[in-house]
Amino acid sequence: MKKILLSFIVFILLGSLVTFAQHSNVLKTSLTSPFLKTWVLAYERVINDDMSAQLGFYYTGSDLFDGSFSGFAITPEFRYYLSEEKVAPNGAFIAPFFRYQSFTVTDDVDAEGTLNVVGGGILIGIQRVFKDKISLSAFIGPSYISPSWSYSDSNTTEINIGRTEGGVWARAGVNLGVVF
Repeated sequence: MKKILLSFIVFILLGSLVTFAQHSNVLKTSLTSPFLKTWVLAYERVINDDMSAQLGFYYTGSDLFDGSFSGFAITPEFRYYLSEEKVAPNGAFIAPFFRYQSFTVTDDVDAEGTLNVVGGGILIGIQRVFKDKISLSAFIGPSYISPSWSYSDSNTTEINIGRTEGGVWARAGVNLGVVF
């Protein structure tokens, strides 16, 4: 799985080096992430007038009452822009996405739990580019997740709880970015 994700990241980064005048890149961050104590960075690469690919990454880390919570997520996304008057990365879009998340929870008595989540969904949203330099986007949509848990502490060996019941959640956000 790590090799596939690394290959995808390298592919996106190499593709961004071949820049044509009509194509754009957008580097953005979430405006809602400070409230959720996360760091979000997304890179969008325009493919043509109607399509783009985006790769998002986030990291979170917080101290809990008697421990800590930390983790990351990687989200590849394909965007199809619906507007006929505007070209990507500007206008309304639909975006199917895949997401992999990994979180670790520790407490002060050496117990540790790991949660890995695989999921995907589809978003609807709008992105506007101002002065060919600044982007502002908002999106929302359903997401299906499939979690897997494991747990260990100082008294036991690792217990793999395995797949637990998944479900439908919502994914939403507001991003601010720089177009280059």
